Amino acid sequence: MLIGVGVDIVAVKRIAGVLRRSSERFLNKIYTSEEQLRFLELRTERNKEKSVFFLSSRWALKEAVFKALSPSTLTWRDIATTSNEGKPTLLVSDKLKNIYKERGITNCFISLSHDLEYSVAFVIFES
Repeated sequence: MLIGVGVDIVAVKRIAGVLRRSSERFLNKIYTSEEQLRFLELRTERNKEKSVFFLSSRWALKEAVFKALSPSTLTWRDIATTSNEGKPTLLVSDKLKNIYKERGITNCFISLSHDLEYSVAFVIFES
């Protein structure tokens, strides 16, 4: 049974602009330490464009999860992904685990994509 669907699109240049203005504050407020580490790894590989795509697609995912599970008590840092054989997988934080249990969520499907201008994320939760 369908529990929630969320989608979000963000302009890559919007995330790049925030990074230029307040990088450390922005990263600490929105992204987990693992996401920040991956961003810094990409950035030091002299691939700044790829690092901004990484952050913008994760921003879109967090927004999509908020929409799919609204209302909830989730914060930005409660939502993160990992890669499982190249496929993005939602990491289940303690707060998210409680929501899964309360709502009977057993499956989560996510899709992330980007081009030069936009990143998009789509998420489905089902029981």
